[in-house]
Amino acid sequence: SGSGTAEVDKSECILVFCTSQYFEKKNSLKELYRAVCQRRPILAMLEPDATQEGGLDQAAVKALAWCPWQKNLLASGGGTADRMIRFWNSTNGSCLNEVDTHSQVCALQWSQHDKELVSSHGYSHNQLCLWKYPSMVKVAELTGHTSRVLHMAQSPDGTTIVTAAADETLRFWKILSGGRDSRKEKAAAKDSILNSMSIR
Repeated sequence: SGSGTAEVDKSECILVFCTSQYFEKKNSLKELYRAVCQRRPILAMLEPDATQEGGLDQAAVKALAWCPWQKNLLASGGGTADRMIRFWNSTNGSCLNEVDTHSQVCALQWSQHDKELVSSHGYSHNQLCLWKYPSMVKVAELTGHTSRVLHMAQSPDGTTIVTAAADETLRFWKILSGGRDSRKEKAAAKDSILNSMSIR
């Protein structure tokens, strides 16, 4: 229209992600406006498909998690056709690292206090994995759910992960350190005389 406004279909949801560097470019707001109107991404993070020259991996992205202690680091998890955890520089869209989990990735959670990542999985093992970052050495593999582990949430103190699975159960896993304060509390409790006394 003459006013320069665009009609937006309210039944559609538009998600736009931009870094601060994006707005340093000339005409960045005009470009952003055009991108939103045309439903195209501002920054696409794509990895080459090793089986097809110049092609792209078409596996579903099932999980996303921002790193709480490293700016612009995003972790993604692939579905059954991919099974990879990938780490992205969200400033330039480059893939920094990847690891094959050998199982569908359903959810990801970064530790609040340590350089660790928890992944939950579906087919074929329905397990949880604790990884050291950036080496991606597997610290622990935890089983118990009998179906896909679809969702994860972290406790406020950062020590416990709760999981919800398609087997209709919630499970609580105390697998994270919780940082220095938590370690001090554990040490104090260990040394406490109450710890060694029987009340009844």
